[in-house]
Amino acid sequence: MKHKENNNTKEYLDAMDMCKWILKQRTIYPMKRIEYAIDYVKDKLIDKNGIIKVIDEESYETLLQEGATFLLGVSQKELKETLIKNNLLYWAAGRNIVSIKTENANQRIFDEGWYPLPFLINRIFLLFEICVRMKREGRSFIGLPRGKTFEQVYEKGVKELQVQLTTYWDYLTTEEFEKDCPELIDDWSCNVVDRLMGLKSISSNECCEISLAVGHKKHCIYLSLCKTLTSILVRIDNRWMKTVPSNISPPKKIDNDCEWAQPYLVSYFQCSGSNVKQNKEWLKEYIKNATKLRDSQSKKSMKHL
Repeated sequence: MKHKENNNTKEYLDAMDMCKWILKQRTIYPMKRIEYAIDYVKDKLIDKNGIIKVIDEESYETLLQEGATFLLGVSQKELKETLIKNNLLYWAAGRNIVSIKTENANQRIFDEGWYPLPFLINRIFLLFEICVRMKREGRSFIGLPRGKTFEQVYEKGVKELQVQLTTYWDYLTTEEFEKDCPELIDDWSCNVVDRLMGLKSISSNECCEISLAVGHKKHCIYLSLCKTLTSILVRIDNRWMKTVPSNISPPKKIDNDCEWAQPYLVSYFQCSGSNVKQNKEWLKEYIKNATKLRDSQSKKSMKHL
């Protein structure tokens, strides 16, 4: 930031006040933007009579990338390069594949970690594609689970896309101010807690969620903040597949000698009551420190989480 060397100037203080105000206004990613991007691609894939057009795979991919770049704020070239570079890694991660050895080629290792941004971009693009397909095919969508309606599955899909996009833009936001204006971290964590407390669950079976990308370099971990009708749940969701064995139950706490964490529940508390103010203050500090430590040594970050 300009004039950072003299942080007592009026220009600097005014700029900081503006930044704090902007952070306090942050909300979850607007659903209208998501629906606009989905409809933009869907409308180009059907004719005026609602009949699905026959389109080649390359043109289809280009249309999807156009819609996704609108949501991600990157160029099509950047998006395409990211998808190509990380496609195999994402595919392997979803199947707990540790490595692949092909004939006359070097072994590819897939359990050495994942940078948060490429992970989020790949996940968002795939979710976006599914939502576009569902909107285009409607009730004839062949991927509907048994016993679920099109409306139920589509709503769940766009809500998950909204969560991932919010995580993505939250990560970019903290990347911006972390290096130049670390003093904004308090306002940032306060905004996250306020956003979480403002989410509204319709039923006892529903959970509203905010996810933050934390962890350390090359190790994508989600800090999932969930709100039900009565409670707040804070949990760790590890995205490094080597540390998420499918046959092991999540531990209740982290072993101090471990450099990684498996998925587990950190804490939970009631949304209301005499201790809610104290619990919100604890959560604010927990988020703040998790964000500050995400680029530090793994032991420090994992010990905090």
